[in-house]
Amino acid sequence: MKVEQIFDKAMDSYGGLHFFHRFIDKSGLNQVVDLVLGKRAPQAEYSYTEVFTSFTATCLAGGTYTEDMNILRSKNHCETDYQYCSSDTFKYVNYQLVDSMQSGNATPKTNLAEVLKAGFEAMEKAGLSYEIFRADGACYSEEAIRLILFYCQHYIIRSRRSQVRQDLIKPEECSLVDIRGELYRIYEHTDTFAGRPCRRIYYQKINQEKDLFSEITFDEIITTLTEDQYSTIELIKMYFDRGR
Repeated sequence: MKVEQIFDKAMDSYGGLHFFHRFIDKSGLNQVVDLVLGKRAPQAEYSYTEVFTSFTATCLAGGTYTEDMNILRSKNHCETDYQYCSSDTFKYVNYQLVDSMQSGNATPKTNLAEVLKAGFEAMEKAGLSYEIFRADGACYSEEAIRLILFYCQHYIIRSRRSQVRQDLIKPEECSLVDIRGELYRIYEHTDTFAGRPCRRIYYQKINQEKDLFSEITFDEIITTLTEDQYSTIELIKMYFDRGR
């Protein structure tokens, strides 16, 4: 049997990075990143997408430290058209973004619906779809949830704490459950939000030094997933696993 070998200048000891870049090019990530973060200053040598893909490519190539980005840059940049930034550039951009978020310059909630819509549309163009949307409390609004339900069948989102709702929690109706080695009090009831039936789940990690309804309040999540689909404990675990 004859074995035919095909060589490509872009294929070296870093193997699949060529396909990784082809995926990035076709995914529309550039447009999403530009929409969310904006463009870097005109004098900047690398775009946000190039900075992020430099770090990701280093990880895929087996890099352990950010300084390994310099090795990838020196070995690959001269042989391909890929724009790999240095570790110093990556650190600078990273610190810059962290500072902007801490100073309150992250995506304002008034623009959240636009950002979500752009993200969903980009995923649709890439042929991606999701049944369940998980998010933190920034998405807890009727406008955001109606948009989410247009693209996803269900959501599980952190709800804003409501003292009115928490005052209605009955101690005798709370359950004590073990979740990954930690003891929690949980409570649940049905509700309607954004025009759809939902479940409101309250959970409180037990601190042995404090009693129920001390200054520690319950955290709240809201979901359209039914009990037939997921139990209360499964939903809490699912929320804990967001971002993984």
